[in-house]
Amino acid sequence: MSPLEEKVIEEAIKDPGASQSEIGARAKKALGTKSKAKPSSRVDADAARKILNRPSVRQRMQDLMEKMPKLKDEALLEKLQEGLDANSVSYFAHLGQVRNKRVDIDYRTRYSYLDLATKLKGAQTQQVELSGSKGAPLDIKLDLEGLDEIKLKILLEDLEKTLAKPDEIIEDGPVDPGNVSPS
Repeated sequence: MSPLEEKVIEEAIKDPGASQSEIGARAKKALGTKSKAKPSSRVDADAARKILNRPSVRQRMQDLMEKMPKLKDEALLEKLQEGLDANSVSYFAHLGQVRNKRVDIDYRTRYSYLDLATKLKGAQTQQVELSGSKGAPLDIKLDLEGLDEIKLKILLEDLEKTLAKPDEIIEDGPVDPGNVSPS
């Protein structure tokens, strides 16, 4: 792993709320690498994003996080469960003395944790609408050379079903013609 990759990982773990441009700039600064652009520029963000998306870097970050007690999977799940039971406390004071307090359910925080939990479990899907240049219809070209007749038939049937119901969300992900198997 390169020194820049190690520094980007260190900066990302040290300040999880930092933007990618901040992480990239700090990593370069710490290594004495001069960026040709401003510290918060797109160049640093792109460099950090590319580094953070590398499989080897992601694995290294996971390994480092597993060594930290508060970032182990069990600890994170425990915090997630606590967030699902979040409450807010309101204190009422008179003449500088707390006279009463009220505990209310913190629906906003609970929603945030529930949203995160469902994303982690894969229960949420995102719908993305694709179009060609300037909103024109999308032109799809498939290289079907080398597909046997059964796989090609299945692929075309799936495509026909999709075109017949354009408003339906497809949750299976992209179709790989080489991995199509008869049902």
